[in-house]
Amino acid sequence: MKTLNRPFDWRPAGLTLRQLRWLGVVLPLLFLGLLDLLRHVVWPEFLHAWPGFLLIGALVGAGTYLFSRVMFDTIEGMQARLFEQKRALEVAYQTVERQNRQLKALHEAGLSVVSDLNLDAVLGRVIGLARELVGARAGLLEVLDEEGRLIRRIEAPTGAAGMNTDPAMSLEVPIVARGHLLGRLYLAEKVDNGQVVPFGVGDQEVLELFATQAAVAIDNARLYNRLEALAVVAERERIARELHDNLAQVLGYIRMRAAAARRALEGGNLTAVGQVLCEVDEAVAEAYADVREAILGLRSRVGGERGLSDALGEYLERFRQQSGLEVEFKADPAARAVRLLPQAEVHLLRIIQEALTNVRKHARASRVRVGFGVIADGDRRLRVEVADDGRGFDLARLPGGSHFGLAVMRERAELAGGRLEVDSAPGRGTRVVVEVPIAEAVRG
Repeated sequence: MKTLNRPFDWRPAGLTLRQLRWLGVVLPLLFLGLLDLLRHVVWPEFLHAWPGFLLIGALVGAGTYLFSRVMFDTIEGMQARLFEQKRALEVAYQTVERQNRQLKALHEAGLSVVSDLNLDAVLGRVIGLARELVGARAGLLEVLDEEGRLIRRIEAPTGAAGMNTDPAMSLEVPIVARGHLLGRLYLAEKVDNGQVVPFGVGDQEVLELFATQAAVAIDNARLYNRLEALAVVAERERIARELHDNLAQVLGYIRMRAAAARRALEGGNLTAVGQVLCEVDEAVAEAYADVREAILGLRSRVGGERGLSDALGEYLERFRQQSGLEVEFKADPAARAVRLLPQAEVHLLRIIQEALTNVRKHARASRVRVGFGVIADGDRRLRVEVADDGRGFDLARLPGGSHFGLAVMRERAELAGGRLEVDSAPGRGTRVVVEVPIAEAVRG
């Protein structure tokens, strides 16, 4: 804190207002008592004559001047100290306010960067938010693999790789998660009020804190991508097994019926041969439709930027073209924004596909409706409904093959952490409802 620069400062320092008030009473009384002592005891003859009156007047004037000088200089000093304290408090307040703004921006940046699990989106947000936090004009993010090799380089803006490397005009922080170096973040050319200025110690601290949050977000996105890949591989293997089993059954049936046709042909029973060929044709047509649906299912994938509703909407459009059924798809806005864990999304998509396959095979329906909604009575759940206007069936007497399909759907629902219900009766269609807990929040 600065002090006043005066050639001579004889003012009393450190006086409070209460002390100053008593000083204003005591000093005049002392001065008047001293004058009275001089006039009556020390020089009574001299001070009672007219020269003495002149001297007393001069002393009173000088005393009044000195007293006012002391009082006003003291007040001025107190005001100066108060002003300096006020300036110091304003500077401290501005510092705290700036730190609060930085902490708030850091908190918001941290929430923003960890709100997405798509790696490309996370990397783009990391470098963008880092520049905003410290006001940097240019930034560079290098991403390393587990072996420490450079695999990604992101510049903001494009061409920032040749940015200023002066230590005073640039910052560099490592991005480390679980003891592993994930990458490095470089920033250059801090801009303040349109001017390029050096970075401060606070900027380095803020960027280091943000790098910690960025490391968590990048690590989570990498793990999520691996989880998605594993879920896709596991699902493809499951569909391949199901497709193999179905085709094996169909081929076995065709082989058996072909043998029957050969025997009928050898016996000259052309009517039986024609009947067998019709049965084989129906079996081949059914197998062909199953294979097409299986291929369509394999092409329908979730993950990355594709949410479940997007993947399902694309699948339903192709299903409508292949099956000839009228398909209606309704999803609440909240349901469209929901993202589940990768395995849950895959299982839910396959449940819907299996339900639609049953509609095509058994329902004799002309219209099917698929609805998405979010239930928030306690735990949030995603509710999916597949309903058709077909002939329906008695739940105690399931159509051929439906036992296996229903068991698979229930198994998938349980693997996704949810439950499945089937409601049907002859003449009033079928409704399949599955509810899955929302284990992961909405991502922007």
